[in-house]
Formats: sequence, C-alpha cells, structure tokens
Amino acid sequence: MPKGALLTGPPGAGKTTAVKRVIEALSSKGINVSGFYTEERRSGGRRVGFAIVDASGRGERIMAS
Repeated sequence: MPKGALLTGPPGAGKTTAVKRVIEALSSKGINVSGFYTEERRSGGRRVGFAIVDASGRGERIMAS
C-alpha cells in the first residue's frame, strides 16, 4: 500500500478539494490518515496567505501571510 502521495496542478484545478474528499472517504472507513495539506487563505477576493492543515483533524497553522 502506498505510504504517501504528491498532487500537483495549476491554481484552481481542485487539488485541495480532491485531497479533502480522499481524507473524508478513508476516515469514514476507519482508516487513519496522517500528513498535511495546504489551504489558501483569502480576504476580499485576494489571496492573503496559506495555512498548513493537519490531515488527521488536529488543527492548522498559518504558513505564510
């Protein structure tokens, strides 16, 4: 079984959405998920930074702003 994955693509392609859905699907089957993904932070329609989100649901931290 794979130990990890790297997903790349242009902005707006749905990478974060895909990762969130995979995490939800695995978690709903009782499979432990670990790792992180980055999520864009926006204000007034502008990108203002990024957060690192813990895939196991333990929180997030601002990576850049």
